[in-house]
Amino acid sequence: MTPAPIRIDLWRGVKALLLTLVIPMSIAAISDMAMGTLPWLTIAGVIICIPLATIVVNRTVLAEFDRVVTMVAPEEDPAETAAATQPAEAAEPDSISNDWPLDGQSLTEGAQKHHE
Repeated sequence: MTPAPIRIDLWRGVKALLLTLVIPMSIAAISDMAMGTLPWLTIAGVIICIPLATIVVNRTVLAEFDRVVTMVAPEEDPAETAAATQPAEAAEPDSISNDWPLDGQSLTEGAQKHHE
C-alpha cells in the first residue's frame, strides 16, 4: 500500500485570501455603490486590504510550506553533521602547495619565480 503523498494544503491560503481580500473588497465595492460614494470606500479598501492580504496569504503559504518541508526532510542533529564533515585542510589534495609568498609581487611575477 502506497502512503498518501505529502502536499501543501492550498485551502488554508484560499481561506486567507477570501477573508482578507475578496470578501472585504466585495463589501467595500457594494457599500460604495449603495451609498453613492463610489470611489472612496473602494479606494480605502484597496489601500487596506491588498497589503494586508499580501502579508497574510504569504505567511500562511510559507507556514504550510514549512510544515511540509519539516515532514519530508526533518532537521538533523548538529552533532551528527559536525562529525561527518571534514576540515578544509583534510579535504585539500596533496598536489596543491601554498609555500610561495606573493608579498609585494604581482601574480604573474610570483608565478614565474615559483616555476623557475
